[in-house]
Amino acid sequence: MAMSGKGATVGAIFVVEDDPQIAAMLSEFLEDEGYWVRTGVNGSALVTAIAEPPAMVLLDVMMPGLDGIEFCRRFKANPDTANVPVVFITAAQTDLIAARLNTIRYEQLIRKPFTLDEILSTVHRYVAN
Repeated sequence: MAMSGKGATVGAIFVVEDDPQIAAMLSEFLEDEGYWVRTGVNGSALVTAIAEPPAMVLLDVMMPGLDGIEFCRRFKANPDTANVPVVFITAAQTDLIAARLNTIRYEQLIRKPFTLDEILSTVHRYVAN
């Protein structure tokens, strides 16, 4: 299934994660559950996410270069992607990033280590497959 521009592809999840093992594990798991998954690494994925909006973004907070918080700020500022759900995944202590998280719009925060059941229930909450 190809992702289409100007509208979210049903079931398309964009995983933006700088750890290739986590990205591969999430991608394989979600594909096994029937979702179409695209992965990206750090902020360079922003161009792709805006050009081909997914149904949802699973986004690491701590990444080199453009971090997840700035990625989300720019993603939500674009009219074509403003309403696409963004769920953060982080190992960072919440109190260290809370002030920055309070300045942006996002749907949910999942703490690492997470369970695959937690990921699946979150994806089900925001995306139909």
